[in-house]
Amino acid sequence: MKHKIRRISKSKKKKYVVLIVCILVLVVLSSVLLYSMLGKPILLLRPVPSGLAFNLPSESVEGRIQHIREFLDDEHILYTDISIASDSAIVVSLNENGDIYLSQEHYAEELTSLQVIVSKLTMEDKRFRRLDLRFKRPVIVMQ
Repeated sequence: MKHKIRRISKSKKKKYVVLIVCILVLVVLSSVLLYSMLGKPILLLRPVPSGLAFNLPSESVEGRIQHIREFLDDEHILYTDISIASDSAIVVSLNENGDIYLSQEHYAEELTSLQVIVSKLTMEDKRFRRLDLRFKRPVIVMQ
């Protein structure tokens, strides 16, 4: 019993090659577009925090404060007030601890640090008067 081997014609081979090249170009262009829009590498090395991953440059101050409120409520962090200290700082006053200073531009990343720091200090039964997350390394002033 002989099996016939189907051969693909040259015109069909050209169509397949063109199709594959087009798909590759679309993949490369879409990854470049995503990278430029997000400003970060496409493969994130750490998990994205709860809905606060990227700050939009056109986001209003009220929108930022609302995001912070939602985050604090989701994480069960009790606060008394959220206010604007300057053009670049947001102050969150906590119930049991002192004040937390966040930058208006990078507050989302700073909130993820806040969650870790507050939980660690709570487990150690330590209280802080001021926690400034605007810098590369947090500044903690203990009570």
